Amino acid sequence: MAKKQTTKGGGSPAAEAPAGGGGWFQTGYDLVGQEVQRLDRQREDWANAIRRYWMPEKTGTPPKTLVNNVVFVDGIPFTYREHQFYLDGHWRNWNTCLIGTGEKCCFDEAGNKNYFVGAYTVLDGSEWKAKDGTIHRWETTLYPAKGDALKALRILADARGGDLAGCWFRVSRSGDKSPSVGSVFDFVERLPAKKIKVKMTGMPEREITILDTQNPAVGKKLNWQFKALVKPIDYPAILRPKTRAEALAWMGSQNIQQGGAGEESTTEVAY
Repeated sequence: MAKKQTTKGGGSPAAEAPAGGGGWFQTGYDLVGQEVQRLDRQREDWANAIRRYWMPEKTGTPPKTLVNNVVFVDGIPFTYREHQFYLDGHWRNWNTCLIGTGEKCCFDEAGNKNYFVGAYTVLDGSEWKAKDGTIHRWETTLYPAKGDALKALRILADARGGDLAGCWFRVSRSGDKSPSVGSVFDFVERLPAKKIKVKMTGMPEREITILDTQNPAVGKKLNWQFKALVKPIDYPAILRPKTRAEALAWMGSQNIQQGGAGEESTTEVAY
């Protein structure tokens, strides 16, 4: 996994006073392309730093159903609307919908239907080895649930006080058309949790319940030593929608394809 990059606010090309401009403006198309490239690099850094959970239906030879361990760091979803695009032969391309930003969403106008998402932060129990031999496991991962998966998680949360923080599930998929975050949730146990105050981009500080990764019982149960308290992902920063101008520029620069195998359901879920 790539090392997380940090981005400081205010660092855009438009912040400088270019020749032929008034400090805060410039004529011509040069800065348009520069800004789109900057935002693409920024989002690529975030995408590399924050993994997005996805699991295949089967693995191995001969193929068998994959069962993965997932532990919820926070248990109340961050909800928003999203678009998925088929590019370069796969569906692993996403953009947050502009609904609610005060601008019309050009993705919707282009006929790409938005869908409702409930995002959580989880610890992903799948294990993989890097080229340097480092073993990766229990990494902080964005868990974007929608459709039947989100409906199932709501039912599971309702049975546990409305909050899944600390809940450990063995997750699998019921078929190749089932949600890529999993559709079958086998509850293992609830690990110790604690209340902390968190501040996310553009949001007031608030108290939430999260998995207490500094509790020795958590490390012992998961057979993993956590060097720091694992906190929820800063959703407003990671998932911030493009402006309409940025979105139009992005669409114009992509070879967006129609259809393709593996399209996920965009079934609406009332949450």
